[in-house]
Amino acid sequence: MIRSGHIIRTFYRLCCQNLPGVDKGVPALQILHPASRLSSGASELHPFNFNSHNVLNPSEKLVKLRFGDGSKEYSPVVIFGQDSIREYKISCLPYQGENNLENLQMSTYNSNKIYLPYQMKQEGVACKLDVGSVINYKVIADGDEISFHISVFSDNDRYIGHSYVSINKGISDFEEISVPLVNDTNQIIGSLSCYVLQVKGIQNSPAINPFSDSNPYRSLRHYQPMEIGHRGCGVTGTDKELQSSLPCIPENTIASMTLAYLHGADMIETDVVVTQDLTPVLYHDLEYMVGQKQFPVSSISYKLLANLPEPKLRLNSEQVDEQLFGQENPKFSRYIKKMVLHQNKCFPSLKETLQKLPPKLGIMLEVKSNLAEEGVPQVSYHNKNCFVDAVLNVLLEYAGDRPIILCSFCHSTCIMLKNKQNRWPVVLTVLGSTDVYSDFVDKRHACLSISKSFALSEKLYGLSVFSELIAASPNEIIKDLNESGLSIFAWGHHNTCKEFRKELRNADVDGIIYDKIYEEGLTKRTEPKMHIHI
Repeated sequence: MIRSGHIIRTFYRLCCQNLPGVDKGVPALQILHPASRLSSGASELHPFNFNSHNVLNPSEKLVKLRFGDGSKEYSPVVIFGQDSIREYKISCLPYQGENNLENLQMSTYNSNKIYLPYQMKQEGVACKLDVGSVINYKVIADGDEISFHISVFSDNDRYIGHSYVSINKGISDFEEISVPLVNDTNQIIGSLSCYVLQVKGIQNSPAINPFSDSNPYRSLRHYQPMEIGHRGCGVTGTDKELQSSLPCIPENTIASMTLAYLHGADMIETDVVVTQDLTPVLYHDLEYMVGQKQFPVSSISYKLLANLPEPKLRLNSEQVDEQLFGQENPKFSRYIKKMVLHQNKCFPSLKETLQKLPPKLGIMLEVKSNLAEEGVPQVSYHNKNCFVDAVLNVLLEYAGDRPIILCSFCHSTCIMLKNKQNRWPVVLTVLGSTDVYSDFVDKRHACLSISKSFALSEKLYGLSVFSELIAASPNEIIKDLNESGLSIFAWGHHNTCKEFRKELRNADVDGIIYDKIYEEGLTKRTEPKMHIHI
């Protein structure tokens, strides 16, 4: 029985006719998701058409300027001699060469309201920059050089000054830029700051086939939240609360993910990073520790990484037998023991994972990104377009009909994932302000309502929310997010509590990410011997 309060967001529509290498005549894909029945009680599912979008061609580049970060203590406009933060209006006009680009779009949002993107059709249309608001301007262009003429007005439409922002090869994929603000007599009266993001079409994209299954998500649960195994069967490491009781199965390994599937997981959540030779591998961190020294994964080739000492030493047959068949653990089959012995290799490549996992097991793939823009210490890593392309190219070639959800903590990475492909939904992972982790610099993470506005503004599929943010009132918070049209997933320490997971299910959350999924008592699946290569 489906709960009556479940919002009808049953289908989303991902069009693949605009994907690189896809025949334009291929029909759009209709994908099933946790669903509500028709009011008549009929068995059919009510379709909801997801707003499909075009993707960037290899020669195209989306340039996005962002003013503001949602903080009431920050303003992108600074006027000399003025101490207090005030409200302004901003207009933007892009040029490429001598030509005015006419495809400029603008959107603005804060914690209380959102204006969806609309086309800017005339020069001089200014958008009000309220305290605590974010304004986005985006334009699609060909080539590297593009400039913006930005005018600033007071709240009562009095002209204050203007600036020029020039985007060229010297600007990185994501960068904060500060330029002088000058008045009509060309005197410098202050400064203007903005964040620049450049999203390029996927380069060297493989030719891919359309989905062979009209609904590859049919294997997922449709009338209750998806059960999602965190890094497979759970964390292995020093966190005693989350640590798997089966250390013979390291996190983010094919063995751990397959075991989660056999014990009823609909999806697994795992992390992907990119090595020096642009090979996407499953690993949680951007750095690998050897002794007391940390090395960026992006500085290590895949061949070398695969031969480094594993975080958990491979166990012999007797040790695996003791852990899997001891009195404190369920009686696993001999097939699972054999799989664990052969598939517990750490650092599996994304390609190998897609080839070896059961084909109906969904993957919620967190694309790791350098979070220096969030105040996290800088780690040497590839530029954003480079590592996102590396991940998407492997998915496009090897994911087939497998259900995939892409996610990231990084706002700019989510924007890239959304605009480079339209085959899989994209979700923003939200941390919020919490005592468990250090706050991110980007204030859009601190407030759940601003994260919601961002997701709606960028037309993302949903949010993956740190469970502490919704623990106080799960029903009310999840209902608010659901009614906005977003799908909601929950992750974090609170999910280790079985009673809290029950609360989340009752609140109509779309997916629950948690450890030790083999202890949940879900319906077990038949061992997929034909799909696991031992």
